[in-house]
Amino acid sequence: VELGPATYTPLHSLQPPLGETIRLAEGVTLSEGGGGAVKEGGPRQAIPERMSRKDFELFCSTSQSLAAAPEDPAAGSTEAADPASSASGADAPPASPPGKSWGVNPPLEE
Repeated sequence: VELGPATYTPLHSLQPPLGETIRLAEGVTLSEGGGGAVKEGGPRQAIPERMSRKDFELFCSTSQSLAAAPEDPAAGSTEAADPASSASGADAPPASPPGKSWGVNPPLEE
């Protein structure tokens, strides 16, 4: 028995595809089926108080590289040589701890 195309009728009770019904937030991209349909939620608005993951990873990598860089006390301070470059101090790495015991808790007294 051969069935023709008129024998199949889709049910009306089936859910529509997710890509047609979902509403995406800003900055979200949905792709179905490994290269199939792509739906985007629009461009993401920048919020100055929040940091994206990409920006955070960049911040962490630059902070770790500054912290890992050994300081050469024989080279002297560059701040004294060029006071104009350190006027704001915002880009300067944090100062080293004041002494050997800095950050060490005192012994407990009983």
